[in-house]
Amino acid sequence: LDKQQQVFSEGEIIKMIQDWGGMSFLAHPFKNPIEKGGRTQVEEVDERIIKLSKLGINGVELSADGNSETEWEYLLSIIHNLGLLVSIGSDYHYPGKGKCPAELNKIDKSILDEVLKWVKE
Repeated sequence: LDKQQQVFSEGEIIKMIQDWGGMSFLAHPFKNPIEKGGRTQVEEVDERIIKLSKLGINGVELSADGNSETEWEYLLSIIHNLGLLVSIGSDYHYPGKGKCPAELNKIDKSILDEVLKWVKE
């Protein structure tokens, strides 16, 4: 039996998540989906975040895939300029993959406070 996979646009997915009472976030904004271990250029990340913001996305994952300090600063700037929420990418898989609980203590308290504000709402 062949099952045809249904494909949804980004806007449709964001709307479904909202309709279900969820929040949508862009995960791994600098991860290059084509080139393993590659990074997406800032211009492309910028365009994608702006596009998704216009479609109603709630926020962007800040701490993902070893973002550099420059990438963190860029992401915080665009997140705040567009009025989006910050996610810190706190999922933990195993040592070396994801943020282990002890690493969360190393994140700037103002960022953690920003995340806690919307999590508690």
